[in-house]
Amino acid sequence: MTTLYSLYGNPRHTMLVTGSGEVVYQVKSEHGVSSIMRALPRKLGLEDEEQQFVVTGKLNWNRPITFQVGDSQPVPASKFLRVPISDSKFKQFMKMAEEHDKREFTSPSGNVYQWTLQGGDAKLRLKGTRDPIATYSMEQGSLLGKDTRAALFITPEGLEMLDLLVLTWVQVAMLINTFKSKGMFASIETEWALGSAGVDPGKDY
Repeated sequence: MTTLYSLYGNPRHTMLVTGSGEVVYQVKSEHGVSSIMRALPRKLGLEDEEQQFVVTGKLNWNRPITFQVGDSQPVPASKFLRVPISDSKFKQFMKMAEEHDKREFTSPSGNVYQWTLQGGDAKLRLKGTRDPIATYSMEQGSLLGKDTRAALFITPEGLEMLDLLVLTWVQVAMLINTFKSKGMFASIETEWALGSAGVDPGKDY
């Protein structure tokens, strides 16, 4: 199990680091666009060598919110990280089929993965399976000496799709923050709650 800690409370502007402090990802936002950047290995292996990054994805928070994986075309958030529809015929009949505590996406290989949000935590699973391949735990205040930073706990299977995992995590973490502050998840148009959190174009987050 690999653990990555989020250094700052705002997922739009943070670094994901190992327990020893090594930077693995950086999320920087400017003009309403978040760039997810993976740290490249240092060529010389020197501690004072400037860290280089490669952009692996982008989230454009200006409505409509869009996801971009690598150099591919941007995709609306409501289609890329969508609210799943329950298979329950009763829920569909009662028009309660939207599972607002879940978000799912399709990987380039065609597999469907699903984040389940619960309080300050979220679990990522291959849809239809039980064991999570990644778990996100929001930072919690504590009087104990334990490490209470927000963290991603990632299995070897999750590491195989880490770029995509981190890209979707940014919005999942924002949804959790919005839920904590406003007491509701987004509707099927995921822009709804995140948009109400406010994005000031030109402002760094």
